[in-house]
Amino acid sequence: MTSKRIQEIEKRLLLLEQEKKNLISELEATRKIEVDQKLHSPKPPIGTPVATSVPLTTTDKVELFLKLFRCRESVFPKLWENKNKGIKGYAPACNNEWVRGICEKPKIKCSNCPSQAFPKLDAAAVDAHLRGAMTIGTYAIREDDTCIFLACDFDGEGWAEDVAVYRKVASSLA
Repeated sequence: MTSKRIQEIEKRLLLLEQEKKNLISELEATRKIEVDQKLHSPKPPIGTPVATSVPLTTTDKVELFLKLFRCRESVFPKLWENKNKGIKGYAPACNNEWVRGICEKPKIKCSNCPSQAFPKLDAAAVDAHLRGAMTIGTYAIREDDTCIFLACDFDGEGWAEDVAVYRKVASSLA
C-alpha cells in the first residue's frame, strides 16, 4: 500500500513539475508581449495642447509663442554681437542700454546697474522677434522659481553619448 502511494505522489509531482514549467513559459511569453506592446504602442502626450489649429495671423503666432514659452516675463535676454571681435551672446534687454548719462556699460554689468529698465517679455517683444527685428531668448525659470519648458543644448565632443544618456533618464521618469 505504501509503495503504491509513493508512486502516486511521485507521478503527481512530475505532473506538477511539468505544469510549473508550462506556466513559467507562458508567464515569460506574456510578459514579453506586454513589454513589446508598451514599447510599440503610441504614448499619450504629456500635458495639454496649447492650440487646436495652426496659427495663421501674426497675433495668433505671438499668442502661441507666449503660451509655449511661458517663462520669466519681467525680463528677457536679447542677442548682442561685436563684429569687430567676432563674438556674440545674450544680455538682458534694457530700455536704457547705451543711453548717455544713464547706461554705464561696459564698466557696470546690467545685473548690477542702478538704472535697469528691463522691458517685459510681451506681445511686442515676441512680435519683433518673429519679424526678425531682434533676436530674443527666454529665461526658463520664472519669477516663482517654476519651469514650464526645458531646452537642452548638446554640443562638443561626446554630444551623441550625452543625448543618449539624457534620453534614457528622461524615459525612465515618464
